[in-house]
Amino acid sequence: MSESLKKLMLKSINVGKKTDEKLKELLPKRKQPKAESKKGAGLIFRLIAITYVILFVAEYLWLSNYSASETFLQTELKWNWGLATFLAQILYTLISLRIVGPTELGALLFFGKPICEVSSGLIFAPLGIIQLRKETRLTIQDELPADPQHIFRKEDIEIVPPGLFPPIRIPFGFPKNAKELKKINLETSCSETYHKLDVPPKDDPLNIRITAEVVPVIRWRIDDYIQFLTTIGSREEARKQMEDCAISSLTREFAKITPAVALANLGTYSACLESEINKRIESWGIKMESSQIKTINFHRNLNTAIGAVPQAKLEKERDRLAGEGLGAKEKGILDGRTAGLKKMMEGLNIVGAAALGAETARAITENKSQKTIIAGSAGFSDLVGVASAVGESLKNREEDKPKEPKKK
Repeated sequence: MSESLKKLMLKSINVGKKTDEKLKELLPKRKQPKAESKKGAGLIFRLIAITYVILFVAEYLWLSNYSASETFLQTELKWNWGLATFLAQILYTLISLRIVGPTELGALLFFGKPICEVSSGLIFAPLGIIQLRKETRLTIQDELPADPQHIFRKEDIEIVPPGLFPPIRIPFGFPKNAKELKKINLETSCSETYHKLDVPPKDDPLNIRITAEVVPVIRWRIDDYIQFLTTIGSREEARKQMEDCAISSLTREFAKITPAVALANLGTYSACLESEINKRIESWGIKMESSQIKTINFHRNLNTAIGAVPQAKLEKERDRLAGEGLGAKEKGILDGRTAGLKKMMEGLNIVGAAALGAETARAITENKSQKTIIAGSAGFSDLVGVASAVGESLKNREEDKPKEPKKK
């Protein structure tokens, strides 16, 4: 593709983005659900306040004029209806007070209908009329499908015990070359760029088609509690649906590649996973802090086999170096012996065969287990030859010595 065509395409994309932004500005904005809920909550609490005022006025102007008395255990008991109603109203107010903790979110429900969110502190929720629902405002971390201690990994047992969950097992694809991997493009919602996959070595032991356990981890928090209640309902349901989305995304993407490619591009596939989950949770009232692939767990036998590969390579390299060292040692010994034999030949004025015979004799005497010399063997003839050569050499030296004159 030529550079001019690429520039033209990028320019058209930017123009399209600007047009969409202008259209959004021209369209009438929807009222925010939070604003609507606060307006409804304000109306309800105004009605409750008016009811309280009416009761106070009725207690003071009307019910306070009525009193009654009864005798109990020879004791006369008197009370005023206005005062009794006022005390009952105070008691009702006290038992209608609720507390929202510093790490909690709160929402008020008017006969089951969410009307507003409340912050931490003391909250008035009239008993029988307003219900208070609370949830954590902290960031929630979920390892899918469950925490490690609750994962049941025994493949030979089909029935999963209560309280445990089967792991997420994803089938990977066939090995692909660099050209085929270039055709696999990942696009996230965060950018217009395509992620290029890193190509692992050809001899990577994980460049095979297998089924492995994939462990995604998500971190999220509730951003709009009322929207969360009316859309998804509970943390358990949100976790379940995000898990289904994660499994769908990972199965679709990992079916194209091998575990070696996945491990080499975990960051890319984590970004792809986060993009897919963000699309799913747009209307849930929650915010995704992060989503990533924690690890890819392989079968124990496969891990053992993979671990044996570098060990075998190290042992092979060790044997090669040991062989080279032994060869160098033997070469040094032979070079030293050759130099010694050469010096022997020059010093004793003998031929090479005699020198080799002497070396053979030395080797025989060094070997303590060697007790027998077979006559007629090569070693025996060499030994006899060197003995005669040494004898001749000594005889010649004696003859060459000057004779001392005899003393008279």
